[in-house]
Amino acid sequence: MYRALTMHPHIQFSIDNINFSIPSFTLVAFIGGAVTLFYMYGRSIKFHVEFRDLLTALVAALVFGAIGSRFLFLLTRLPHLINNFSTQNVIHFFTRGGIVFYGGLFGVLFAIKMLAKYRKLSANELFQMSTPAIPLFHSIARIGCLLGGCCSGRQLVEPFVLLGAIHFDRLPIPLFESIFNFILFAALLIVEKKSSKIELLRSYLWSYALFRFIIEFFRGDLARGIFFGFSTSQWISIIILMFLGMRCFLDYKKKVEALKL
Repeated sequence: MYRALTMHPHIQFSIDNINFSIPSFTLVAFIGGAVTLFYMYGRSIKFHVEFRDLLTALVAALVFGAIGSRFLFLLTRLPHLINNFSTQNVIHFFTRGGIVFYGGLFGVLFAIKMLAKYRKLSANELFQMSTPAIPLFHSIARIGCLLGGCCSGRQLVEPFVLLGAIHFDRLPIPLFESIFNFILFAALLIVEKKSSKIELLRSYLWSYALFRFIIEFFRGDLARGIFFGFSTSQWISIIILMFLGMRCFLDYKKKVEALKL
């Protein structure tokens, strides 16, 4: 059952009779980070980015991504914090609370933008280089969510059977999202191969925001905040889609005006 799988939030092992325990999500995220690092190294060679800049970008993305994910989680708990405000509660939620993907994503994008400005590099080129790494890492990290038991889906009337052996009594939303992100990663590479002029970041945001808005309806946890019937991630998805729609309209308008000239 899915509940049985969620009983493995920690990987336990012993060395010389000394017991160790590592959070499953941390371990899986570390593996995802290592895979992404090797992938990004290959991308940096293709885009002629120096290893120093790549390493700086990865460290900055890690720091700002962690801060962003924690900060957005803090915002989802704002109603609770307002009613139970204390410095101790704020510190607790920021350091030991959950993480929100969109917060981490915005933190990573901010780090790349600042690095481009500081090193006088092309932000568009850095975004083009880095974008496929986002769904690649996300596809692996979501397996950690599955093991940790977070981000669960709605309770099922009948168990969902995977490969005839694994039974889920809740919708395995992290598994679905992991599969989607890996497909999105492959799709971005195919799109890039066909046309290098397509903005990968914009394509990624369109795809993921739409998917995330839909998949949130099948989530079974309320910890990420519900406002006017939509979750925090759904509201963010709506804002992203509206922003991208406006960008497309403005780009189209510029092309029409250019043709008139």
